[in-house]
Amino acid sequence: MYSYDFRVTGYPFRLYSGKDALNSLPDEVERNRARRAFIVCGRTVSRKTTVVARMRQLLGEQLAGVFDEIDKDTTRSSIVRAVAAARAAQADLVIGVGAGTVIQGARIVTILLAEKRPVEELVTQYPEHGPAISPKLPEPKLPIINVLTAPTTAQNRAGSRMKDDATARGMEFFDPKTRPVAIFWDTDALLTAPPQLIRTGAAAIYCRAVMNLGATSDNPLVEGDRLQAWRLAAGALPRIANAADPAPRFELCAATLLQNRESDDGGSQFVRHWPMRAAYAFSTSLISVFRTSARARATAR
Repeated sequence: MYSYDFRVTGYPFRLYSGKDALNSLPDEVERNRARRAFIVCGRTVSRKTTVVARMRQLLGEQLAGVFDEIDKDTTRSSIVRAVAAARAAQADLVIGVGAGTVIQGARIVTILLAEKRPVEELVTQYPEHGPAISPKLPEPKLPIINVLTAPTTAQNRAGSRMKDDATARGMEFFDPKTRPVAIFWDTDALLTAPPQLIRTGAAAIYCRAVMNLGATSDNPLVEGDRLQAWRLAAGALPRIANAADPAPRFELCAATLLQNRESDDGGSQFVRHWPMRAAYAFSTSLISVFRTSARARATAR
């Protein structure tokens, strides 16, 4: 039975998808009145693919610099260096190029560029008794454009996580102002990720889609999001092995976008039936405490 008591919240962004989608990047930078765009990415994307070189050519004088050392764990040290590089370049727009960890890293870069308080005062706090507390981060943030190289639910969210080098524990940020102004699903960029990386991410996307089907009393919009996310993920899984076929990658990008839209359409971010709650709580605790699990999560993204 449907629930008709709900609220829908929309967050504006532009989505560019398909062959040569990146050709619209200069216009999107111009639309946001930016003159000094700054790319944040990892070494593999920058040094072993042509994606960043292509973006350099497209942006020309609109590009102020590139930081390509965000590591797979989104460590605090790499973020601090990225912030310093973006500040030195006088960046007025940040472009995240990659999958989950880099996209989250780009958000944290904009937060640390804007907020003047110590990092420990900006992250979500977890009191021993009571719910988590995300501090307000009131300063305006630079606009963000996300260029995906693999499907990820990070593509249009407002939360981010980095790892503290000293303790290996996660530090979480939440700021709605870090949602992207634009997202790019470009064919050639998506084809840079190896099939094994896509397969690992697809398994996580599919598992969440299946668990979400166990929900009851959805509103009709949330049910539509969840059903279509499952259909897309289920259809993409058997076709991932073909490294030359971009179609399943596009479908997984769409599935993750729909999974994000569930909460905007009035659903809970995580379905509240006990098997999923238990699995999520256990996996989250492992990811927060153990380095190897954190690496596995980063790879999956």
